[in-house]
Amino acid sequence: MYMLRPFKFGDDFRMFRAFLRKTASVISGSFAFAFIFGDCETRWVPRDMDLYVCHTQLITVLDFMFSQGFRVHATHRHDHDYSNNAIDQIVRISNGTVDLDVVSSRSDSSIAPLFQFHSSLVMNYLSADTVFSAYPSLIARNVGFSNPMVEQEARYTFAIMDAYAKWGVRQYFLNSAENLFLEAMFK
Repeated sequence: MYMLRPFKFGDDFRMFRAFLRKTASVISGSFAFAFIFGDCETRWVPRDMDLYVCHTQLITVLDFMFSQGFRVHATHRHDHDYSNNAIDQIVRISNGTVDLDVVSSRSDSSIAPLFQFHSSLVMNYLSADTVFSAYPSLIARNVGFSNPMVEQEARYTFAIMDAYAKWGVRQYFLNSAENLFLEAMFK
């Protein structure tokens, strides 16, 4: 698990996996994307990890991370820039080498926020026992779609536009869900 080495879990992956299972936490974001689709395909190296936890496990997760040498860097409630009302708070922690965002869900489901993300490209996660991608066939074509709720509610904030630009630099094309549907219908 060479990708986990900078996070100091790489040498004891079984311990980290047991931790994910015990807390029902999942890894998402660019790290999960790179892990699932392979770094030869991703064209970049993830610089951080996003760990999604249910709100009842936040303290347990943070205690474990502190025991692994991480310290709090910043905390903020509900990330309004992404219009994701399933997120309660985000705690950014660091071990001095890498950053890790611990994202607390408002519900008992750690994966609830993932399906409100800005685009289908980041609707992926790793759990202790599961590798999941909502739209692997689109990703295989270097295509994703923007979240229809973002489009419908015209919530194109700076943070969302920045995220779209980041994926464009990584050579992924973002389309609207409606355009992808029409394309599939008239092929």
